[in-house]
Amino acid sequence: MTANSNLDEHSSEDEPRQEFRNVDRREYLKAIGALGVSGLVGTDSVMAGATGEVTNAGFASALTRYDLTNHGLGNAQTDTPPFMPRLKTHEGRQYYAYWTHAGQLVVTARDLPDGEWERNRTGIEIDARNGHWTPSVGIGPDGHVFLSYNTRDSTIRWRRSTHPEDIGLFGAEREGMTGQNESSVTYLEFTRLLDGTLLAGYRDGQSGAGNWILNRWNPRAEAWEPVHHPLIDGAWNGNEYNSYMWNLVQSDDGMLHYFFCWRETGNVQTNGDLSYARSTDGSETWEKSDGSRYDLPITYGSAEIVDPIPENSNLINQGWASYDPRNNAPHVAYYRDDENDFTQVFHASLDDGEWVTEAATDRTTNVRLGGPGVVASPIGRMGIVVGDDGDVHILTRDFENGSWPLLVEKLDGEWQTSVLYKRNVAWSDVHIDPHRWRTDRVLSFVDHQQNVGDVPWSTHSLLGITDVDVDTLDRTHRSISLSSEKPDELTTYVSTGLANGPVIADGTSFEDTSVALAITETTVPATPVYARAIATIESADGLAAVRVKIDGKHGTTHGESTEVTGEHQTGTTEWTKVTQAFRAGVITAQVASPNKSSVQVSAVNLQLGYHDPTPYENTVAPTRGASE
Repeated sequence: MTANSNLDEHSSEDEPRQEFRNVDRREYLKAIGALGVSGLVGTDSVMAGATGEVTNAGFASALTRYDLTNHGLGNAQTDTPPFMPRLKTHEGRQYYAYWTHAGQLVVTARDLPDGEWERNRTGIEIDARNGHWTPSVGIGPDGHVFLSYNTRDSTIRWRRSTHPEDIGLFGAEREGMTGQNESSVTYLEFTRLLDGTLLAGYRDGQSGAGNWILNRWNPRAEAWEPVHHPLIDGAWNGNEYNSYMWNLVQSDDGMLHYFFCWRETGNVQTNGDLSYARSTDGSETWEKSDGSRYDLPITYGSAEIVDPIPENSNLINQGWASYDPRNNAPHVAYYRDDENDFTQVFHASLDDGEWVTEAATDRTTNVRLGGPGVVASPIGRMGIVVGDDGDVHILTRDFENGSWPLLVEKLDGEWQTSVLYKRNVAWSDVHIDPHRWRTDRVLSFVDHQQNVGDVPWSTHSLLGITDVDVDTLDRTHRSISLSSEKPDELTTYVSTGLANGPVIADGTSFEDTSVALAITETTVPATPVYARAIATIESADGLAAVRVKIDGKHGTTHGESTEVTGEHQTGTTEWTKVTQAFRAGVITAQVASPNKSSVQVSAVNLQLGYHDPTPYENTVAPTRGASE
């Protein structure tokens, strides 16, 4: 079934959809012998071009990516941030919306676990290539698909599908919801509750000065109605703030959980104080974790503090929250600096009425967030889920560790980190499908290599949805340490040398040679990238020096030079780490003559490398299904 690209015509026919019942994942896997003694070993053998056998538990394999398109919008970080959730599962059907490289909005859907993707190429064009123009998807009480887009410090734009559970036809664009407090809207998020109620939350205002608004869809009136205007007020004690909301979570007991941090200005470094509120009645009233009632609206002065994080702590706003299915306790993942000023992935949960916060990683670097607008985040905003056994699974990526998808997990009480597969996803955040996890314990996420800023060379990028069965994933050769010590060994992935004859070094100033390599953050196999130069001289009494020059978005930097002396001698520089956020650049080998004499350099080579901490060569991105 293929959806028509026309918003006003419905060309697809209804098809019967397979239903999947909930099963206890561990008990099922034990019964079929898929779990080893430790519970961490299983099969994840579906690799590029292969197809795995689909079991009745709804899984193709432990790790499978379903490609959507080769032409995703890769230069604006619009498809992976967790705000404005848009990867949704409802009644065995998964929905997603994304922008193409041409700036066209596409709505997709598939029948789980591995149905063909239907596509509606809507004809809607992106207003600005900026991460805040992320689309949002919601499922209404009767199964209609809600779509919001192009909403950034503006009125709300949204549409509703004509038929339930069908993306083939959407109604006309509508502006606004209730007509109140919606003139400067950003981060519109749809949340479907367990009873089918559809909520819409958003910020009205701006970064550092805004309120959080909550609306509810009335299916009888087919209209939005206000619930709290606002739920959270940014004004307090003569100062202005705004709350940045994590995803709204509903645990199995019906409790709603909201985590949020505060920001005082437009600068990300004024983020602080992770806070919490919950509701027992579907969002009408809100309380703290001890059951004491909030006087609404919530303010900075009245909010319950989960983690008292000061400003300038590299706290990233807007991550993911989850809950423990054993006891419905809320869990949240985020990153901030630890007591040593190293930036770590953190985890917090409510345990017997007390908030427990802990670092989940052992990083030894500081990420140095900065500035307003779309922030280049060296650690990806992360998704989090909790298993039936209480194990915590946090999905993220780290620029200092490959920019590969990483699982940071608390298994049997101990934290560990594993590489899912070796695909550089650049500056992408992690966007997961919480309802897919709730229904069948699949960790489903958006795999889309994206950059920050309107960088033309990164417009076309592969976009897919990856499904992970954390119970059968083989972690044997995937486990790594995130400690960023200088690696002893690097993998050289590309090199080049002189094409035409020797070069002459005849001055003390370094001069470019013709030996150069162009690189981009989205074409390197991993980050960070390292470069080194190698030079050979012919003269017995000659003296030459060689170094690397790195030009990129960050400016121009140079590696340490190495001198070469003696007939037929070769000198090799140390590996130079390429500065993060270089975007696109050129790395060049340079030579000089320290003693001002003319020296013939017969060979010059340039190598680029990266650190691979895993011995498992087949940790690649598996794929099923054809992309458009």
